Amino acid sequence: MLLNTALKVETVAALFLAWMMVFVFPLGWIQRLFAPTRPPVEPDAMDRGGATCHVSPRASAVARRVARLSSTMPFPTTCLVQAIAGALLLRRRGMRDGTIRLGVRKSGSTLEAHAWLLYQGSVVLGGDAMEGFTPLADIPAASSHR
Repeated sequence: MLLNTALKVETVAALFLAWMMVFVFPLGWIQRLFAPTRPPVEPDAMDRGGATCHVSPRASAVARRVARLSSTMPFPTTCLVQAIAGALLLRRRGMRDGTIRLGVRKSGSTLEAHAWLLYQGSVVLGGDAMEGFTPLADIPAASSHR
């Protein structure tokens, strides 16, 4: 029970920090916490085929907790906020193979954006809404300032 409460508090704190990074702080904060943005490492074909069967149970548990608690927050938890929070929590556990992937798609006359989180190349968070998005950039969760 105490561990469950501690994990919830940690997840809420990560969601709040991620929200602050997206909506309040300058972009430089994200750039300092994560490695430099790069083009997607590989085409997204691996993601679309349900590659989640190879996902680490710990990474899946983090992602489920972020997804579940994000809907209870009193602030907007966009896909980018959730992906950043998930990446922060993975990194806190020493799981440095996380990547935030940014994608775009055209919808009528507008351009839509989406962010999802990969761990060791498999989608762990945000995959349910990524259909039709073309990967644009990857943000490795490992800090470039170690």
